[in-house]
Amino acid sequence: MRCAIIAIGSRGDIVPHLALGQGLRNAGHNVCLITHMAFKALVENYSIPFFALDDEPNEFFQAKGGDKLLDAGANPARFAEMLARMIATATPLYMQRAEEACQDADLIIAAFPCFLIGHAIAEKYQKKLVMTMLQPMMLSTTAFPEPPDIRLPQWPRSLGKILNQRSHNRAQQGFGQMFLPSANAARQSLFNLPPLPDSFYTNLPDAVELILCGYSPLLVSKPADWSTKIRLTGFWTLRHQEDWQPESELVDFLHAGSAPMYIGFGSMRSYQAIETVELVENALTQIGQRGILLVDPNAYNTHRRSDTLYLTNGTAHDWLFPQVQAIVHHGGAGTTAVSLQAGKPTIVIPSIAEQFFWGSLVARNGVGSYPINRMQLTARKLARRLAAVLHDTAMQQRARDISQRLSREDGIEQAVAAINTLEALKIR
Repeated sequence: MRCAIIAIGSRGDIVPHLALGQGLRNAGHNVCLITHMAFKALVENYSIPFFALDDEPNEFFQAKGGDKLLDAGANPARFAEMLARMIATATPLYMQRAEEACQDADLIIAAFPCFLIGHAIAEKYQKKLVMTMLQPMMLSTTAFPEPPDIRLPQWPRSLGKILNQRSHNRAQQGFGQMFLPSANAARQSLFNLPPLPDSFYTNLPDAVELILCGYSPLLVSKPADWSTKIRLTGFWTLRHQEDWQPESELVDFLHAGSAPMYIGFGSMRSYQAIETVELVENALTQIGQRGILLVDPNAYNTHRRSDTLYLTNGTAHDWLFPQVQAIVHHGGAGTTAVSLQAGKPTIVIPSIAEQFFWGSLVARNGVGSYPINRMQLTARKLARRLAAVLHDTAMQQRARDISQRLSREDGIEQAVAAINTLEALKIR
């Protein structure tokens, strides 16, 4: 089967879909990945055919307006509004580029942030359509709230159910108001398709053959009131290439003393880059520990800053994380997955809505501390969190336990099996 995967967003949004594409290719399918120009080298490094949605050389949050988007991250409504404006501007180009790449596809797999693009192309050309999600969004249930509302009261249970349903309804209505106008304009001008109704987001399973959720049911179990079209597969983790080698200076740093901490903010690492290095350095000094910090290549080159701090522009998480004592990260779904798989205590420092969701889940499962808003992070707060997880032997054991349980899952295998079922049924 010829599968076209469309994904937009930060590196954390793209990497799981690259892992899915690799799994589909290994299962005998023809696969291409349609995403931002910034990820061309990454995708082609895994020998997956690449199609560019745009000509922007910088990653999503490093592109023009990315810093303002991060500033709005702690306010879900403001963040969604700004994101909608950014996507609205790009939607016609994204839709045109994706159409060119999807013409010969038997199946279109569209990530949630660009689902309206994949949906329009599938409708025009009568293609099979699968939607992917890296966290549960816009899927109504009384079991839990929409991710930005993760802290809504859940007791008494009857009140929790009411509030949960309302949070989904409010999010669906808001998303429709923000994202449908630009998508409908592009549908009409490019494909001569009728507009999608304002209620489109209220029942997404009706719009697709399948919804694949690329996260573990160990953390978020499937609600009983969800459609049978929704499959929770487990995380989609991209392993480093067999011929990949870490920089020798980093290996030397690891061997030069006690196991360090890892601190990284993913695609958000460009935010206050110089101040972040100083903050982390201060926190490590306060607790007498060593650390490895992911830094923006536009601000720092990879190098050993001191005997206690190593700065890296990037390395393979699945290789590094098992070798550290604790992991501090931004709370992206992919980094959360690798962190939990490594069996290390995790401290989440979120910037945007779904990152708060994963940070709260990490804490609720007892494998990390409660998240700290990136805007409120100080050296003292970070030092306290690190000291706490380093001395919490029960948390360390729980982290090892959940790692063992996750090791028995294969999210890619489950996702590919679900897609193969569609091929066998010969839908459409």
